[in-house]
Amino acid sequence: MGGRRVRALSTVAFTASAFVPGPWPYVLWALALLQEVGHLLLRGADRGRPRGGERPARPDRAERFRMMLRQPEDPARRVDAAHLAERFGQIVIVLLGEVVVAVAASAVDEDRHAQYWLGLSAGLVLAAAVRWIYFTASAPASQSVLRASGGNPTMAYGLYAGGHLSSAFALLCVAMGVSLALGGEAPPPAVWFLTGGFAAYLQSTRSLSTGLTRFGPLPRLAVVAITVCLAFLEPLVSTTGLVLIVAAWAVAIAAYVTWHAPEHLKNIAADPTVYFRPSTPEGRKVE
Repeated sequence: MGGRRVRALSTVAFTASAFVPGPWPYVLWALALLQEVGHLLLRGADRGRPRGGERPARPDRAERFRMMLRQPEDPARRVDAAHLAERFGQIVIVLLGEVVVAVAASAVDEDRHAQYWLGLSAGLVLAAAVRWIYFTASAPASQSVLRASGGNPTMAYGLYAGGHLSSAFALLCVAMGVSLALGGEAPPPAVWFLTGGFAAYLQSTRSLSTGLTRFGPLPRLAVVAITVCLAFLEPLVSTTGLVLIVAAWAVAIAAYVTWHAPEHLKNIAADPTVYFRPSTPEGRKVE
């Protein structure tokens, strides 16, 4: 489906949502977003396939990495790594603003007591830690890989257009969880939006690859699982207390990735495929 057709259908869906009763606007919004995301992720699936010919053999994983790291022959097609990283960094800052707005909005009608200041501080610390993780670990690694590929547009598409979609939705889930958790009587899903969104953010930005690659995938999966399971503490602590715990956990992760970020960037500079192929405990790379 062409890009113009996708945008036309989205326009129709969003326009129609203004004239239909609930809950149909939400259904139309979801359909519009799904088709936009699907087009963005899948539009390159048929690229390079000859029209009317046989489907070429799918290259193996190692060959796909080599193709993505190959500099484009046409200089006009090269992507400026620093410029693209700056633009997507601005998008992340805007999304982090949603977390800050959620903290401020939830505190408007609250009494100025100790719990109010605790929740306000925890929400702001969480937003700061999430920002620190991105700009210390994730953003420099993505920029380094794109620079190593000579600005290959396929690499840029995979790192940013596709790679940042899930992290964007994860940040929105974090903002929703913070807003619900600090806004008085929080519904049960609030804490899961908070912990699940933060876990999805860590996974989608590959932040945990910094420093943990030497131990294989299990430690990274364990950190993600622990992050999600923090929601089980909700019966033992208040929702404000859980925001504080998640904020402290985020600060600990931020400190860890900051400690190992220089080594990780050095490894990527020596071999960019390390970004995609984490090492095993024995130091061998996974093909």
